[in-house]
Amino acid sequence: MEQKNEAGAIITQKMIDELRVRIKPYLTDKRYAHTISVEKEAAALGEIYMPERVVELRAAALLHDIAKKLTYENQLNLIAEFGIINDTIKEIAPAAIHAVTAPIIIKRDFPEFATSDILSAVRYHTTGRAGMTKFDAIIYLADYIEPTRDKDVCIQTRRLFYEKLKSAGDEKERVVILRETILSVLRSTLAYLTSKKVKIEPDTEAAVRYFSRGGDFT
Repeated sequence: MEQKNEAGAIITQKMIDELRVRIKPYLTDKRYAHTISVEKEAAALGEIYMPERVVELRAAALLHDIAKKLTYENQLNLIAEFGIINDTIKEIAPAAIHAVTAPIIIKRDFPEFATSDILSAVRYHTTGRAGMTKFDAIIYLADYIEPTRDKDVCIQTRRLFYEKLKSAGDEKERVVILRETILSVLRSTLAYLTSKKVKIEPDTEAAVRYFSRGGDFT
């Protein structure tokens, strides 16, 4: 299978196979196992929602945590090096900063995968955003429900999501289930961060408001 990126270049399954090897130095063993699980989950979701984009979804999944191994200080230095540091960036929680630096690394080290869809999905895989695309949503959800996630809320979300899909009659119903599940995850994340008195990213709050008001994928 192969798909074209925005520049018209081909993204092939062989490139994905090679990417699995190329990302290893960027990740711990545990993070690599998680990443491979996210890739499989994203591909499974892609077959349901975007079968023509599965190769690209695999690439986004493989690259979503590419900056996770960097220290917080190194991530800020990387952001400053590429001239995008500002007060908003400085206020991003340390746990979410890798979503900002990952697109930088993709552009620098993996430019053949630096499409707007892949970069967006990677950028917002921790926070979500108002006006998420289906591509964004698939990576966001795959990261949350992949089988190695052992938190009860992740396990429960995965079970309910696939149970609902079994009764979906058509594509429209499947999209509604995806949208409702994304909102459920966003609300759960918001509640968890609030209970822990951890900084809540504005993008997460905006995403909750957007989907709560009936917003659809863009």
